[in-house]
Amino acid sequence: RIFCTPCTAVLELATGKSNSLTQVGGDFGGNVLAACMSAPVHQVYGYTVTTPELAKMSASEKKERIVQFLKDQYLVTENGKSRLSSVVPRDLFMRSMYV
Repeated sequence: RIFCTPCTAVLELATGKSNSLTQVGGDFGGNVLAACMSAPVHQVYGYTVTTPELAKMSASEKKERIVQFLKDQYLVTENGKSRLSSVVPRDLFMRSMYV
């Protein structure tokens, strides 16, 4: 809900109108934005609860494993250069559809 008001304001500015349609659009846009921004947090949660060996690691070891997990999930490295994986848009789309 934190992004709904700013998204509604952007829609109202873009359309020059303030009505129930811009409100619904702003709410939808804000919720989709929040869902996409929280995706890495939810990925980390899923990883930590399904990886029992993390329980025996120190905090620094856990951090290393979690950072590596996120890199493996979201990045592809080719010829020494990293870029976002092609599955990122698909994952974000799927996550936003739960809104």
